[in-house]
Amino acid sequence: MILNSDGSGKTNITPNNFHCTSPSWSPDGNRIAFIANDKSIYIVNSDGTDPVPIFSDSVAIRGLDWSPTDNLIAFSAFGNEEDLEIYTIHSDGSNMTNLTNNNSNEVYPSWSQDGMQIAYNLAADYTSLLYIMNSDGSNQQEIRIEKNY
Repeated sequence: MILNSDGSGKTNITPNNFHCTSPSWSPDGNRIAFIANDKSIYIVNSDGTDPVPIFSDSVAIRGLDWSPTDNLIAFSAFGNEEDLEIYTIHSDGSNMTNLTNNNSNEVYPSWSQDGMQIAYNLAADYTSLLYIMNSDGSNQQEIRIEKNY
């Protein structure tokens, strides 16, 4: 659903039988990517026309974010792995790339404003840690947060 900033003009842009999460605008503002029914990524025009599936996972997808600088979408899915990994895919569904590959679950990717890095959560041993990496998956590092409370 989209609406004006004042709350008016509510418009449903997805099919009624979809449970939709993680909407993310394209850089030009003309399209929206979203997760449908926890297992598929769709791209739809901002007026609700032409919903197109670009990726499906047999298990689950957790979080997506459209790069602010190009047609890459970062998302978390099982793919062919046994745990959740961060991937990128072009908005036309081509060139899917696994950016992380380890024995932890990486979820909820979020692009930096310049599109050069991706922040995400790494879940391991009942702990969720904040990580960042370059947009190609290199230089993965934990962001240490000081506890001042």
